[in-house]
Amino acid sequence: MTGRAATTAALYAGFLALWALGDALRRREPSRYLLLGGAVLEAALLAGAAIGAGELGAPGQDAPVHGGYLLASIVLFPLGLLLGRDRDGRLAPAPLAVALLALAIVVLRAKATA
Repeated sequence: MTGRAATTAALYAGFLALWALGDALRRREPSRYLLLGGAVLEAALLAGAAIGAGELGAPGQDAPVHGGYLLASIVLFPLGLLLGRDRDGRLAPAPLAVALLALAIVVLRAKATA
């Protein structure tokens, strides 16, 4: 994912991270709209990773690093959901917020290495 699409995905992931953090501070379960927004983000990241994987090996690109960022971009959100589901109590959105924040950073790094 490169250009404006990567910037938009990173900003959207940051927005979802703030939403999840707000839910965690209010000790609420993650709302279904947050999860739906995350699913939309994950679909966009899967499409971007598929396109980015096709462009691996371009001149001037560090292919293993960029490939690692692409892989991390599609794994972080499901990992945050898994960790949040295993939490007891109402702090389930906290690991999801951390994963979404890390996802925003990974998407921006993938943009920089493309």
